[in-house]
Amino acid sequence: MDTSGTAKAIVASFKELGIEFEEDQIEMVRTPEQQTARMLVPEEHLPGHAFHTYELTSPDGMVKLKFEHNVCGRSIYAEVRVCSHSLCSSRAVAHVRESVAGRRRAERRAVSERESRLP
Repeated sequence: MDTSGTAKAIVASFKELGIEFEEDQIEMVRTPEQQTARMLVPEEHLPGHAFHTYELTSPDGMVKLKFEHNVCGRSIYAEVRVCSHSLCSSRAVAHVRESVAGRRRAERRAVSERESRLP
């Protein structure tokens, strides 16, 4: 089966923001059993749904972001797709990057302070 257009578009958005993410990293969950068990798709919406989850982890493993959008049915799919792309704005990612960088600076200062106290 083909990779969903939504998943491809989100990966493209991540790449535009400088996040390393390739289409071959997309895991497709296509069987009804997996969709209900792993993705928690309600059985009545198996014929038409769009459940997507994207996880980003910082290189040091200290920060993990999870983006999830779950759509039951097809009628509102286009609206939700637009909203999900808005969540990946450069401002949001820049804020996260600043937060991670600030945490790293604080951790380095703490290590330096501990080391300076060593005999």
